[in-house]
Amino acid sequence: MLYCIAGIELLQNKTDQAARLYGAARHLFQGLENTMSPLERQWREDDLATIRATLGDDYYQRLWDEGYALTTEEAVRISE
Repeated sequence: MLYCIAGIELLQNKTDQAARLYGAARHLFQGLENTMSPLERQWREDDLATIRATLGDDYYQRLWDEGYALTTEEAVRISE
Protein backbone atom coordinates (compact mmCIF):
# COMPACT_ATOMS: atom_id res chain seq x y z
CA MET A 1 0.00 0.00 0.00
CA LEU A 2 2.80 2.45 0.85
CA TYR A 3 4.34 1.79 -2.56
CA CYS A 4 1.06 2.85 -4.18
CA ILE A 5 0.80 5.98 -2.04
CA ALA A 6 4.42 6.85 -2.85
CA GLY A 7 3.63 6.53 -6.55
CA ILE A 8 0.61 8.79 -6.16
CA GLU A 9 2.72 11.37 -4.32
CA LEU A 10 5.16 11.34 -7.22
CA LEU A 11 2.33 11.84 -9.72
CA GLN A 12 1.27 14.87 -7.68
CA ASN A 13 4.84 16.26 -7.88
CA LYS A 14 5.42 15.65 -4.17
CA THR A 15 8.81 14.17 -4.91
CA ASP A 16 10.25 14.62 -1.40
CA GLN A 17 7.31 12.80 0.14
CA ALA A 18 7.50 10.06 -2.49
CA ALA A 19 11.17 9.45 -1.68
CA ARG A 20 10.43 9.14 2.04
CA LEU A 21 7.51 6.80 1.48
CA TYR A 22 9.47 4.58 -0.88
CA GLY A 23 12.19 4.35 1.76
CA ALA A 24 9.62 3.49 4.43
CA ALA A 25 7.97 0.90 2.20
CA ARG A 26 11.30 -0.74 1.44
CA HIS A 27 12.07 -1.05 5.15
CA LEU A 28 8.64 -2.20 6.24
CA PHE A 29 8.08 -4.69 3.41
CA GLN A 30 11.52 -6.24 2.98
CA GLY A 31 11.14 -9.86 2.07
CA LEU A 32 7.71 -9.31 0.57
CA GLU A 33 9.05 -7.57 -2.51
CA ASN A 34 9.48 -10.89 -4.28
CA THR A 35 5.67 -11.12 -4.30
CA MET A 36 5.52 -8.09 -6.60
CA SER A 37 4.90 -8.78 -10.26
CA PRO A 38 7.65 -7.88 -12.72
CA LEU A 39 5.50 -4.98 -13.90
CA GLU A 40 5.09 -3.65 -10.33
CA ARG A 41 8.84 -3.88 -9.76
CA GLN A 42 9.47 -2.01 -13.03
CA TRP A 43 7.03 0.75 -12.05
CA ARG A 44 8.77 1.12 -8.71
CA GLU A 45 12.21 1.23 -10.31
CA ASP A 46 11.02 3.79 -12.87
CA ASP A 47 9.57 5.94 -10.07
CA LEU A 48 12.79 5.74 -8.08
CA ALA A 49 14.85 6.71 -11.12
CA THR A 50 12.58 9.72 -11.69
CA ILE A 51 12.83 10.76 -8.04
CA ARG A 52 16.62 10.40 -8.02
CA ALA A 53 16.97 12.41 -11.23
CA THR A 54 14.69 15.13 -9.88
CA LEU A 55 16.23 15.45 -6.42
CA GLY A 56 19.85 14.54 -7.08
CA ASP A 57 21.65 11.60 -5.51
CA ASP A 58 22.54 13.13 -2.14
CA TYR A 59 19.16 14.67 -1.34
CA TYR A 60 17.36 11.57 -2.61
CA GLN A 61 19.47 9.35 -0.35
CA ARG A 62 18.83 11.59 2.66
CA LEU A 63 15.06 11.43 2.16
CA TRP A 64 15.16 7.68 1.46
CA ASP A 65 17.11 7.15 4.69
CA GLU A 66 14.60 9.28 6.62
CA GLY A 67 11.78 7.13 5.28
CA TYR A 68 13.66 3.91 5.93
CA ALA A 69 14.01 4.88 9.59
CA LEU A 70 10.27 5.46 10.10
CA THR A 71 8.14 3.14 12.18
CA THR A 72 4.96 1.76 10.68
CA GLU A 73 2.90 4.30 12.60
CA GLU A 74 5.06 7.20 11.41
CA ALA A 75 4.91 6.04 7.80
CA VAL A 76 1.12 5.81 7.94
CA ARG A 77 0.89 9.24 9.52
CA ILE A 78 2.97 10.97 6.83
CA SER A 79 1.07 9.19 4.07
CA GLU A 80 -2.27 10.69 5.18
